[in-house]
Amino acid sequence: MQKFFFIPLLLCLSLSLHSQSLRFGIGSCAAGGDGNNDDIFQTLEKERLDHFLWLGDNAYYTEKDWKNEESMLAAMQQRHASPLLASFLQSTPQLAIWDDHDFGPNDSDSSFAQAATSAKVFEKTWPDNPTDLATNGDLRWDLRMGSVLFVGLDDRTHRGPKGTQILGKGQLQYLRDLLDIHRDAAWVFIAVGSQVLNEAEVFENYSRFPERETFLSICQDHTGQVIFLTGDRHHGEINQSQRGSLVEITSSPLTSRSHMPSAGELKANVNLIKGTVISTQHYTIIELSEDGLAAEVIFKDAKGMELLVYSLQAQGLE
Repeated sequence: MQKFFFIPLLLCLSLSLHSQSLRFGIGSCAAGGDGNNDDIFQTLEKERLDHFLWLGDNAYYTEKDWKNEESMLAAMQQRHASPLLASFLQSTPQLAIWDDHDFGPNDSDSSFAQAATSAKVFEKTWPDNPTDLATNGDLRWDLRMGSVLFVGLDDRTHRGPKGTQILGKGQLQYLRDLLDIHRDAAWVFIAVGSQVLNEAEVFENYSRFPERETFLSICQDHTGQVIFLTGDRHHGEINQSQRGSLVEITSSPLTSRSHMPSAGELKANVNLIKGTVISTQHYTIIELSEDGLAAEVIFKDAKGMELLVYSLQAQGLE
């Protein structure tokens, strides 16, 4: 097990009225099948988390599933009926965003014919999510917990081809307004399916979309510590922007197959914190100290053994 310590830029905030402890989990990529890999959910249930945040690919549709609402809903229900997963879902509060595989086909975007239907199914599947599909036209959501703001972004409904956009102007304005309203939030966790800070232009990384510059600019303007929570990649890692204090925690996979990023990707991704790549099935726990001054990020394998501990020390908080 390795331990890392990171000191971000000064945060000029006061937590005197918002001190709290918070312990939540994250993870993504939970392919079904024979259930042999679902032991990880039994381990997660024993963690007794404040909540768990799914980061997309929470189930995997196949072509026969996405023909209509009934078949999509049946596929989700079948995945969640797995005994160990069902028990975990009932024992722990759940939040979620989606990505391509629980939206539609692999790497699918807004051109997917069943996009609107899929969104309805997702909202029904995750009833604890504070989404409002009817009003927003997508699955964005936000939730304030004391000094902590959680934001779930929809990276599929407005997504265009590579070289265009992922979130769209409406969602970006929503985020800009939200961070202004919650300018006193000491910690902001933004969940989005695709990796944000990975500089390698591979797969569905945000670095392949020019819109990323606007997104990062909005996030960098926030006074508190912004941390992106992402999945998708079938390996875990931590990235830190070289242009500021933005941090990204990628946690993937839960039950799907895992693999290492290529040598070329590792070379191109200058934001990667060396020694943080996790290439096995895992979940991640993020624990905020009671005084709100620090956060600890703990990657654990399916049996709950610690793989990596990474500490965030937020200076300037009183």
